[in-house]
Amino acid sequence: MLNLIRFYPQLRTFVGAPEFKGTSEEANAYHEKSITSLWLSHAAYPIFAGPPQAKNLINIHPEKEWGRVVVCRYPSRRTFLKLASDPSYAPMEPYKFMALEIDLVPISGDMLVPDLRLIVGGSLLVLFLAVNWLRAARHGKN
Repeated sequence: MLNLIRFYPQLRTFVGAPEFKGTSEEANAYHEKSITSLWLSHAAYPIFAGPPQAKNLINIHPEKEWGRVVVCRYPSRRTFLKLASDPSYAPMEPYKFMALEIDLVPISGDMLVPDLRLIVGGSLLVLFLAVNWLRAARHGKN
């Protein structure tokens, strides 16, 4: 999921929103930190997040200046909907909605680069097993 985030200049207030003293960026940071365990419990996690290199991205809404871009991994769209409708997510939603305008763009991967940690870990496991097999074969000959 590609999240294009535009922060409001001031926090918006609405009925039911919690009292929060801080900036829009701080409210969003609080929201992201608060839902980390919920993300992980749904096998979802942010792949990367940060400020965009340019304020107006590829002429998508050229009148808007983006303040943050987040790419999140969800196993499926259904998982995203389960997370968004989870009762423990509801208390955190106001921090997001009073701080930012967001465009969510679901994408499917035509090209997937595997996680380097899995490749390195698998390679080290194969090396470990091969070395031990060779050692066992040498000791068997003696």
